[in-house]
Amino acid sequence: MSIRANPRALPGDLHLKHKACIIPSFWKRRETLRAWYDDAIFYHIYPLGLLGAPKTNDYGEPVHRLRELWPWIGHIRALGCSALYIGPLFESVGHGYETTDYRKLDSRLGTNGDLRDFVAACHAAGIRVVLDAVFNHT
Repeated sequence: MSIRANPRALPGDLHLKHKACIIPSFWKRRETLRAWYDDAIFYHIYPLGLLGAPKTNDYGEPVHRLRELWPWIGHIRALGCSALYIGPLFESVGHGYETTDYRKLDSRLGTNGDLRDFVAACHAAGIRVVLDAVFNHT
């Protein structure tokens, strides 16, 4: 059996030259199931800018700005969006992409509880949430 690359295929896709072959079950599954994000309509929010957070973090007491996004949930849903791409959210020095703590919501936005409640409200409205972060930078 020979395998050749299909120039129009996505990375990782293979086109089998011969029809009489065994196709692994994970390829069959990929053809029949679509990931939720294939049909999702995303809305993007940069919360530090939208919510008027200071440009630098003083690491003081949390300011519950994330709660101001709750009214946006209905608006996002009314636009027909099914997913929210939000971030950066984690504790950082400035614009959010120089993360100092990946386990804590930036204190300029609130607490981890605020984020947990916001995500739960999004899920209740049928909106999936994707968090933006820079995990491969140290």
